[in-house]
Amino acid sequence: MAVSIYDEIADLFMASLAGEVSGVTREQFIDRVRKQWPTEKIAREQFDILQKRAAVDVAKAERDAAARGQKIVGIGYPVKK
Repeated sequence: MAVSIYDEIADLFMASLAGEVSGVTREQFIDRVRKQWPTEKIAREQFDILQKRAAVDVAKAERDAAARGQKIVGIGYPVKK
């Protein structure tokens, strides 16, 4: 059986720090994504857009760090409790 885009997105999210601290189950996360993007076609298109934006943001951050003689080894962000 083919893996759905919802499964792909959920796998990526649940393996992330955000997924670990979110407190949602995989099933709850998939339900939320399905509500936001109700068809596989829409979900694939939107996920592709997000991946492209992320790649642009990472490339910019790497360029900015290199300009300061630094290297990015990870991305951190605050977690609200």
